[in-house]
Amino acid sequence: MLYKKIQIDELELFQKKLLPLLPEDAFKLIGVFPQWSDYLMEIQEIKKLIHQLNLHNKIDYIALISMPPNSESPIHIDGDRPECSLNIPLLNCKNTFMNWYSSNQTPKEITVEDNKTYFGADKDSCTKIASIEMNDPYYVSIKELHNGHNPNDTWRLLLSIRLTTSEL
Repeated sequence: MLYKKIQIDELELFQKKLLPLLPEDAFKLIGVFPQWSDYLMEIQEIKKLIHQLNLHNKIDYIALISMPPNSESPIHIDGDRPECSLNIPLLNCKNTFMNWYSSNQTPKEITVEDNKTYFGADKDSCTKIASIEMNDPYYVSIKELHNGHNPNDTWRLLLSIRLTTSEL
């Protein structure tokens, strides 16, 4: 299974309370930012959510995923850990997507801007096999080839709780 939609009670209230507490840089940097994990784990709203979903002993780290307007991330897999992620929409997530792909190519190390490396596949060798709109919370597979797509004119921001066990 690549994804599983979940219900978070009072999601809009969660978003409204959380957004003012986030680091200002969260809205300007491109990518996944685990360096804020310790800070994010201390936010009361996130603590409540972790308790509500019974994820206490399953968290590897918590990150923010920001994506600029009119962009698409490279097709990639996420490292050797964690197992899956709970991605929660925070800002401007309507009409933005997470896509999964199959490929006849074994993922290879690719270097992109700022000398960041990841394991991925050339888009030409990939076939899209699934897609979800990220305006709802989902457990998502990050061990399969995937990418994000933001066709909108605004930045997209997700909260990503990276888990040591698969909830799929």
